Order: sequence, then structure tokens, then C-alpha cells
Amino acid sequence: MSWRYYDPQKYPTDKEQVEALHAQMEERIGRKFDLPALDADPVIVSVVRVVNGQITNCVFLEAEVEAQALGETPIRSREMQAMVERFLMPEVRRYHIRLTRSFVPVNMLPGKKDRPGAVPRLLKKLGFTREGEQFAQFFRWLVPSDAQSGKENSHR
Repeated sequence: MSWRYYDPQKYPTDKEQVEALHAQMEERIGRKFDLPALDADPVIVSVVRVVNGQITNCVFLEAEVEAQALGETPIRSREMQAMVERFLMPEVRRYHIRLTRSFVPVNMLPGKKDRPGAVPRLLKKLGFTREGEQFAQFFRWLVPSDAQSGKENSHR
């Protein structure tokens, strides 16, 4: 057993074997899910575990962005959509980013009279979908955050 970089140029069966693993995983979890090109942006690195010449596992890192916002007052969706298209989408396209996430504090979700709050409504208009209960979110800071360290801009 050994780990190595995914390299379909050097190892012609890599792509086929990883696609087979992907199909097995879809069957196991009971739904389709996307598999990016593992040797192209925005995938940063892909590695495979090889046992007796067969790929048994694949791990890859895909770059994503996290949308965050600060402000005193809500912004109308039309204004926000125009800003996103003018300033943010060109950067996302430049880096070939395929997925944007936005983590919203749960106290900002409810609105009045069983209606979603302003933040979830705006995110929906911007094309975001709430993941629901199908996935559990996990995260890891790779550098100390300002809040963790108590220092201002500690990671810059």
C-alpha cells in the first residue's frame, strides 16, 4: 500500500479507477454528486492510495470561497446582485472557483411570522441553496484567526 499523486498522464488508468470509486460512492450514499477534474483548477492537489496496483482511495483539495459580509443595514438584492457581478464574479472566474459557501449564524435565519430573515432571502436571490440536514459542516483554521489569537490581523 502506498500513496502517490493522481497523474493520469503517467498512470493511464488513474482516471478510470477514480471514476469507478466515485460511482461506488454515489451508490453507497444514495445520490449523485459532482467530481471535478482532479488534475485541473480549482483542484489544488489529488492523491491516491494504491494497493496491489489498484486505487482504493482518493483524496483531493478543491479551492472554494466563503462569502462573508459585514454591515449596519441590509442591502437590497438588486444592488447586491450588481455588486457581485461587477466585483466578485470576475475573481471567482479568474481562479476557476466552482463553489461558494456562506456560513450564517443561526440567530440570523428567522424572520417574522414564519418567514425567513433578510439574510437567507438575499442569499436565495443570489443563487445560494441551503444544504439542509444532509451534510454536517466541519472546518479547521489553518492559521490562527484573529478571534482565536486575540491579536488584530494576526495572520497578515
